[in-house]
Amino acid sequence: MANQKRCEIQGLGDICLTFKDGYKLTVKNVRYVPDLNHNLMSCAALEEEGLEGRWGKGIMKIMKGSLTVFKADRRRNLYVCSVNYDILAASVTDYDKTSLWHKRLGHISLKGLELLQKEGVLIDKIEKLKFCDECVMGKQHKVQFPASQTPNLSSSSGILDYVYADVWGPSNAPTHGGEENEEEQNTEVAENSNPEVLEDYLLARDRDRREPRIPAKYNDFHIALNIESCEPSSVKKP
Repeated sequence: MANQKRCEIQGLGDICLTFKDGYKLTVKNVRYVPDLNHNLMSCAALEEEGLEGRWGKGIMKIMKGSLTVFKADRRRNLYVCSVNYDILAASVTDYDKTSLWHKRLGHISLKGLELLQKEGVLIDKIEKLKFCDECVMGKQHKVQFPASQTPNLSSSSGILDYVYADVWGPSNAPTHGGEENEEEQNTEVAENSNPEVLEDYLLARDRDRREPRIPAKYNDFHIALNIESCEPSSVKKP
C-alpha cells in the first residue's frame, strides 16, 4: 500500500458498477481486500476498458469517446463517485438443477432423471425439464425423398437407370487462360434408361440453337460510322 503496509487479498473476480445515469461498467480482476475502508479503482483499470479521464476544477470526467460515463468530485487527494451499492454485493447464481443434471448425464430424458431420483442416486429435486436446443439438433435425421406419382419414374433397378442431367450449354465462356470449349459436351445415358426420360433428354440435347444475327436494317450501320469519322479531303465553295 502507499503507507508501506500490507493487506491480504481474499478474493479475485469481476464486478458490475451501475452509475446514476444508468451506465453499466464491468471491471475485471477486482481484488477483494476486507481491510480497506474504501473501494479503490485505478485509472489503469479504466483505461483497459477503453475509457479516458479529464480533470479540472475539482471534477474528474470519465469519458468513452464523446460520452461522459460518470463524474467524480475531488475530496482531499482522492476523487469520489457514487454507485449502486447492491451491485457491489456478491450474489450466488441459482442454477437449474434439472437442466444441469440433464446435460451432465449426456442429455438424459426426464423419465431417466426421475428414476435416478427414485433410486436415491440424485438428491436434488427434479422439476420440469426446460427446452433443450442440443437435444433437438442431435436427434434430427434425414427425411426420405418423396416418391413420384408416376410409376417407374422415381425407382430404378440398375446403375444409372435414374439420371439427373443438366442440359444447359455448351458454354462459350473462356477460361482464365483464354481457352474456349467449342465442342458440345454430351452426357452419357445408359441404354436401359426410361424411354420417356431418354426421349426428352435427346430432344433437349439435339435441338437447333439459334444463331445471333444482325437485323437487316442495321447491316450497313458500320459503313455509316466509317463515313462520319472520315475528314473531307477538299471543300468546294458554292
